[in-house]
Amino acid sequence: MSNMFKNCENLININLYKLNTENVIDMNHMFDYCSKLSFLDITTLKTQNVSNMSNMFSNCLELTELDLSKLSTINVADMSYMFENCSALKSIDLSLLDTRNVKNMKEIFSGCFNLSNLILPLDTNNVTNISSMFYDCKRLTTLDLSHLDITNVTESLFMFKYCSNLKKVILSNENYMLLERALRWDNIYPELEAK
Repeated sequence: MSNMFKNCENLININLYKLNTENVIDMNHMFDYCSKLSFLDITTLKTQNVSNMSNMFSNCLELTELDLSKLSTINVADMSYMFENCSALKSIDLSLLDTRNVKNMKEIFSGCFNLSNLILPLDTNNVTNISSMFYDCKRLTTLDLSHLDITNVTESLFMFKYCSNLKKVILSNENYMLLERALRWDNIYPELEAK
């Protein structure tokens, strides 16, 4: 189902209720550039076998909300660019997603410049790439990254680039040094709290 609805720029509504996705393994770019969709119900999608969700919702420019609570991500390895340029989204809650197998979160929220509330997943133990993760998230003022496990991260360039309103970042003792360095590299100087 990769690229299934890609570039359906005038699409304003999609009913996915009868779509059988039980055996689907690839959903990359599935809704990419569905730029007029303001609402998308994905709660009926069966995604337990999907391994690739890169760019799945990227460039959904008018999407204002997205319920991810029923989305199975147990086998997903790639979430890069997943919400890239979802510029109308103000809140994203990933706390119910099982991300234990995800390796790539590059630019996952890049260009979400109206995003002000972000709840991250608890398991990022296998993630290796978080570069440009929050690139241009200009409305974020507080970030709780205390659960972000960066043990295996090898790429983190421009992680906080243009996060110009970031006032406070909560870190853990384990990730403090690397993430502090990433913030300084991008010339972002928020209050740092370790817990």
